[in-house]
Amino acid sequence: MLLVSAPGVSAYEDLIRVDTYDSFFREYSKRYFGPDFDWRIFKAQAIVESRLDPNAVSQAGAVGLMQILPKTYRQIAEENPDIRGDIRSPRWNIAAGIYYDKKLWNLWDAGRPLEQRLRFMLGAYNAGKQSILEAQQVAIKRKLNPYTWPSIERTLESVIGPEHRQTLYYVKKVLQIRGQMDGVKEASMSTLYSAWGMEHGERGRRQRAEIPDRHFVRFFFLYSRITGRLRSKDSYKSPAGES
Repeated sequence: MLLVSAPGVSAYEDLIRVDTYDSFFREYSKRYFGPDFDWRIFKAQAIVESRLDPNAVSQAGAVGLMQILPKTYRQIAEENPDIRGDIRSPRWNIAAGIYYDKKLWNLWDAGRPLEQRLRFMLGAYNAGKQSILEAQQVAIKRKLNPYTWPSIERTLESVIGPEHRQTLYYVKKVLQIRGQMDGVKEASMSTLYSAWGMEHGERGRRQRAEIPDRHFVRFFFLYSRITGRLRSKDSYKSPAGES
């Protein structure tokens, strides 16, 4: 990920006005998240990931607008036959990034407000889902609420070390840029709901969730202790790549 240390969200104003790839963000947001989901979230994400540069390559080898590792892209393409083009193609890079976002969105289903779920999705895209899961487990040990993002902000450092600052910055910056598109400092709860129009449907999905993520977290760590497959901290890498 090419995370640019800009002095403020205003540094991205010119990129917000770029509409070259808007049709792809709209198309694949609708395909994977539904017609009411706010496609601008993914545009904001791409601005932070690559500054909307389809030729961007991070030090870790992540490629394109959504900064996806080639290995991850191949896995996504094998899983989803709709994604069949070159990783450097803006269309297919955006499609793969949004598709992966949806997988993370589904993982953090149940038990949290929409805005919190969005932060978990973005944080997992940047730091890797295992890192967020382990940060939740640390929160439980510290008697913090593991299902709210402020708890992850307090525990993620113990999982990935100083790199946690990049993840926290990343989540905040994506929401700031999305908020700036509406002329506000950061995407607020009301902004998100009004833009997405999905509060009722989201509540229904949470009520119908078969496996709340709190059970998934406990199962994940129990399974890891039994099999010894929990990766070491040094091996945690974002599926979308880090620089």
